[in-house]
Amino acid sequence: MLFLLLLIVSSCDINENYRIVKQWSGKTVVVSDRMKTLVSKDSLNLSILTNHRPKILVCSDSLHCGPCQLKLQSWDSIVCKYNSSIDFIFTIHPRNRAEILAYSKTINFNYPIFLDEYDDMGIVNNLPDDINYRCFLLNEDNQVLLIGNPMYNKRLMKLYIQALDD
Repeated sequence: MLFLLLLIVSSCDINENYRIVKQWSGKTVVVSDRMKTLVSKDSLNLSILTNHRPKILVCSDSLHCGPCQLKLQSWDSIVCKYNSSIDFIFTIHPRNRAEILAYSKTINFNYPIFLDEYDDMGIVNNLPDDINYRCFLLNEDNQVLLIGNPMYNKRLMKLYIQALDD
């Protein structure tokens, strides 16, 4: 069952939101094999990026405050609850590599963050600039089931949790 969400920010954005959701409906996200593990508690290779398990993919870029945009601390409870059944992939194309490394240590975030030095995720997938649309729930084949960042929208969080609990 394909779950998609129309993320309604305001009534004037409805057409744009609908267009983005329609564009991403069922789209396969290509995961770059040039990314490196930036932060990880374990020695981890990139197999997490290409395995055939459902995953949540959160992409950040250098246009925004990387650490702020990822909201790593907010993800911690979701990762702890669901990481046995779904993979979580946090990618960042940072302005400052040291900034994200220092930030992740200060909040004690122990899940992998992948460095996308060349913005492959953004370029190959033509990711939207809007940070609200740079988070995806993907099926085993990396097809989009949900688009939108649940850390910015409580209704969307409910949809993600419902999909993860099914």
